[in-house]
Amino acid sequence: SASGQQVFAPGEIISVYGTALGDFVQSAGTLPLTMYLAGFEAEVNFASNPNGAYLAYLYYVSPNQVNLQIPYEIPAGPATLTVGNPYANVTYNFQVSPAAPGIFTTPDGLVNPSSSGAPGQTLTLFVTGEGALRPAIPDGAAPANNNSKPMQAVTLTVGGVAVGTISYIGVPTWSVGVLQINFVVPTVAPGKQPVAVTVGGVASQAAYINITQ
Repeated sequence: SASGQQVFAPGEIISVYGTALGDFVQSAGTLPLTMYLAGFEAEVNFASNPNGAYLAYLYYVSPNQVNLQIPYEIPAGPATLTVGNPYANVTYNFQVSPAAPGIFTTPDGLVNPSSSGAPGQTLTLFVTGEGALRPAIPDGAAPANNNSKPMQAVTLTVGGVAVGTISYIGVPTWSVGVLQINFVVPTVAPGKQPVAVTVGGVASQAAYINITQ
């Protein structure tokens, strides 16, 4: 849902596109999320799971798009997403990785919400696909505090320069499946510079920040 790429990790927010998905448009109004919206439901399973599929929690459902969370219980390897309603469903096979970070951006590819900043300034970005967390958070739920962090190492670059100071990294109490990173902009040239987040050695797609003087 952040990058538009077909990469997947436990706890990640994904967007599913199709036809006749939900009966109408409906968003989750409260937290924790629900597993049933607009006549739609989804589940995720993996080959070695002896306990059956895990129901997926839903953010948004419409006839043509659904946003849902991959359950944290799904390990790296092949998995199957089943979507539909009590009367009909379809399946999609996909590959889960330990991490598949994606940066949330504006429509023109700039980091959202901090699209510009100067060296030495603290900016904020949001990521999904960071994988397993410690302490763990239940599927579909926001954390009770701001202390849940990725189990894998997280690094950040701006304009190819490593960020030396990350002042905060964690899942904020208002979010489900979204990681917040507050970082200090390193010394890089003014202009439009690429930003990348790496989790467990896996890099995100490039987003961009306008570096000012």
